[in-house]
Amino acid sequence: MTVHQTPDVDQPIEFALTNKAFEELKLRSAESEKDVVKQVDDFEGRRGTEPRPYMTTVDAELHLNSTLYRTHNIALPLAEYEGWWHDDDDNVHMAELRIGLCQRADQDYPLIEFERYVGKDGAAAGREARYVLRIDEGVRLAHTLLLLADVEHEAGGRAS
Repeated sequence: MTVHQTPDVDQPIEFALTNKAFEELKLRSAESEKDVVKQVDDFEGRRGTEPRPYMTTVDAELHLNSTLYRTHNIALPLAEYEGWWHDDDDNVHMAELRIGLCQRADQDYPLIEFERYVGKDGAAAGREARYVLRIDEGVRLAHTLLLLADVEHEAGGRAS
């Protein structure tokens, strides 16, 4: 039975690897360790893109395509979804649709972000749904929503 020994990591293993090549490999290995450790907000160093000037917050994550730059959002109350009690029994926080711009750190273009927050049994249940649209898709959605409102208005509805 042959016993395999683990070679010393600082010594070549006697294959066709010259001492000069082995020393170069060790040097590059040590230097590469510096390349893989980056500050969480060093998006350029992490091979990401810089946020647009109007982005105000960053959700920094370990993976760049999970990192989001965000603008302030606008909240629209949603009457068709369950809300939750707000701080005391006299106020109700309505379900809401938060709309803003976001950009993933691995992309060079912004997206329109929609997040729906709802309640459950009187407590805040958090984000229930999230959608992102490219800007051109958002424009098409806006035109479609206005068209649908016009159809209802022309039919004598109460759309305002």
